[in-house]
Amino acid sequence: MVKVGIIGCGKIAQVRHIPEYLDNPNAKLTGLYDLNLQRAKELAEKYHKSTVQIILRWHIQMGFGLVPGSKSMDHIKDNANIFDFELTDEEMKQIETINKQQKDIIRRLDRIEKSGSEQNNE
Repeated sequence: MVKVGIIGCGKIAQVRHIPEYLDNPNAKLTGLYDLNLQRAKELAEKYHKSTVQIILRWHIQMGFGLVPGSKSMDHIKDNANIFDFELTDEEMKQIETINKQQKDIIRRLDRIEKSGSEQNNE
């Protein structure tokens, strides 16, 4: 079983990626994060990092494995530059709170998916 974490819950994630992972019996959606831009910006400024680096660091501190993707060598280097700072317990909780709110998206998509498959079976 592959455990999947999704960073960013834009339209393509909502209509394509999340439903695909939910449908895949070999994948388990274990983390979902949609950037709360203001909080992420505040932490990025505090640590002199990008918002993406803040979220990647959160995942590392939570114990999740990461495979961030990029075709840009600069982005790849930035994605790896997350081990010279640590988020506080309070910052971790703030981000986790946002993450829990995003689980509602999964529940809604799951209900939509189930109602759609029920209609297809009629």
